[in-house]
Amino acid sequence: MKSVLVRLKPLLRWVILGAVLFFLARVLRNHWESVATIRIDAKGWASLAIALGITLMAHTCAGWDWSQMLCRDFQQSVPTGRLIQSYLQTNIAKYLPGNIWHYYGRISAATKAGATLEAATVSVLLEPLLMAASALLITLFSGQAIATRYGFLAVILQWAVLVMTLLAIHPVVLNPVLQRLAKVKQKPIPPSESFTLPSKLNHYPLQALVGNLAFLLLRGAGFLLTFLAIQPFDVAQVPILLSA
Repeated sequence: MKSVLVRLKPLLRWVILGAVLFFLARVLRNHWESVATIRIDAKGWASLAIALGITLMAHTCAGWDWSQMLCRDFQQSVPTGRLIQSYLQTNIAKYLPGNIWHYYGRISAATKAGATLEAATVSVLLEPLLMAASALLITLFSGQAIATRYGFLAVILQWAVLVMTLLAIHPVVLNPVLQRLAKVKQKPIPPSESFTLPSKLNHYPLQALVGNLAFLLLRGAGFLLTFLAIQPFDVAQVPILLSA
């Protein structure tokens, strides 16, 4: 059975890639008329090129932050370069329906790189929470603009969600999750493997949170440059565009 799965893995990769290209082509076809009306001059193309570079840098930063979180917070000995490459490759799977296949790919890549299944799973599931907290922090910087547009209640709600998200990634909450995962997988570790099962987090994942914040700021800069190539905007509109 395992040999059959090993043979099917390369085919599965091509199937996923084909599905991604199919859905991208379908979206482009459905919105082709809107795309055809866009006119971009030389400055716009330069802005798009810079935006592409900054966006790639942002995703590379996110991959590096994920690898460092595994090493620093979960005490896993994993190669940084290999995980960054896997992170960038699995980003393509975000465009598949369900929006979960990139998580599966990253968990698989981390375990193949030497991380335990528990550490890989928690690190991948922790990323959306860190991303949400970072996004809320950025959004709260434009609290005045949001209060003007949506009301002061929206700002209070954002603060409440931010506090709950920051509490959700606290070791007091995450450690029971790690212990439960460790009990679910009752599998002895081979003597040849040098890593140990992470039973708890010893500190708050603050550096991982800062890394996700840097990723969102870089990606936001790429988005602003892309938007600028299509339509000019005022500096006063930047907070609203970043929080959109």
